[in-house]
Amino acid sequence: MAKQACLHHGSVSQHKKPASRGVWVQGQCRLCRAAIGPRVLVDRNSSLATAAPPWLPKLASPTRKKRAYGALLKSKRWQVLRLERLSLDGYICQSCGGVADQVHHLPSAVYGAEELSDLVSCCSTCNLEERSARITKAVLG
Repeated sequence: MAKQACLHHGSVSQHKKPASRGVWVQGQCRLCRAAIGPRVLVDRNSSLATAAPPWLPKLASPTRKKRAYGALLKSKRWQVLRLERLSLDGYICQSCGGVADQVHHLPSAVYGAEELSDLVSCCSTCNLEERSARITKAVLG
């Protein structure tokens, strides 16, 4: 049976439910709690009952996340949102006041489902450094 990630979020965590003969183990989306992959009954003393299933690292791999993020950045929708946010902020970094050439995602945003209010204009230095946390804090309060 093929293993799959949540269609909306791509993030996976492990869900365990006790059973009389062992433990039911199933993948679960961290954000929407949707069930992912097969439900497997394992012995209570099994490593699967206490550790992540062997397929979990593949679903939440950095490579898969990078690929999805790269696709988002190339999308027409993202390009329009990005230019709109930069234009609204007057191409001014909201952290240091320098020239903004990037857009920071606020953590509450789900990649691919951003709204204009989930984005903040910033310069490349502020976006890469810990200042992005300050941007987030300043905007979210």
